[in-house]
Amino acid sequence: MSFHSACRTHRPLQHNSLSVAHLHLQSIQYYSQRQRNIKTAARDDGDFEVAVFRFTLGIPGFDDALIPRVVGMLGAGLLLANHVVSPQPVSDPQTRIEILGAILAAVGIAAPTLQQRLDELRPGKGRRAAAESVSGGTNIFALNTENLSEGVQQNLAWSSYAILKNSNTCGMFVVDKGQVLMCRGILGSNIAGGQPPEILQRATDAWANVVQSRGGSQGSQQQQPLVLENRGALSRIPGLDTCKIIPSGANSVAIIPIQPFSYGEEEENNNRKTGFLNLDSVVVLVSERERAVSAKEVRWAEGVAAKLYSTLN
Repeated sequence: MSFHSACRTHRPLQHNSLSVAHLHLQSIQYYSQRQRNIKTAARDDGDFEVAVFRFTLGIPGFDDALIPRVVGMLGAGLLLANHVVSPQPVSDPQTRIEILGAILAAVGIAAPTLQQRLDELRPGKGRRAAAESVSGGTNIFALNTENLSEGVQQNLAWSSYAILKNSNTCGMFVVDKGQVLMCRGILGSNIAGGQPPEILQRATDAWANVVQSRGGSQGSQQQQPLVLENRGALSRIPGLDTCKIIPSGANSVAIIPIQPFSYGEEEENNNRKTGFLNLDSVVVLVSERERAVSAKEVRWAEGVAAKLYSTLN
């Protein structure tokens, strides 16, 4: 590249220095907001956890939680092979190393089972396998393909998959401006049957009854998520405990508003005080377990709902 062309390439960067500084300030504000959300979730959970990257093999049909078991079995096999080919008698240092290797292999093999038992003892902590059946529920997948663009459909499919895969929920549905756009997972069997448009219409009618029972739509400000931790708590929303979308065997529900992120700390505190009011545009998570969705998972689901807001608006 010549000197003159390099200068021509560099000039726009000088003229756009204010824009770069503005973007940098926005990124700092977003990072600060994310840190506050993590700290708030930690206080609600009683422990402090940070977001981490999760290593996956990406092998279809293989549960990544079994990676420690595979590594342990592989290590045990190599340890045995090394013992067989080693000259006899085996030296004392090698014996000690083999004992230590056997212990580590045993821990790796047992780790997935231990993790599963620990998750079962801690409601709302960690991902557990979704129930294959729930009383009063059936497996449904219905997506509005008639009135939504392909990009919106892809985002809805991605969002539902991500939520069901990474939270302790068995089913979910998305409502936008009073219309149910998608149902996925185990939901009420009363809305099942027929083609997706028919399922979505029954779901929309059922949710409209909940909104009317509550006195219609209220509020347009930032809203607070609502987590109903047991079956009795569902009565806090009139009509929700008898809503046809919610299976009779569901024991907890989380209602996440579809809205943009708020970046100011003062604004966020004011928003948290308004309470959850509007049921017209929400993501509803359903679980067969009590206290299934932790505060950390609610914060994460808020992020997914914010992405849906930018897609739907």
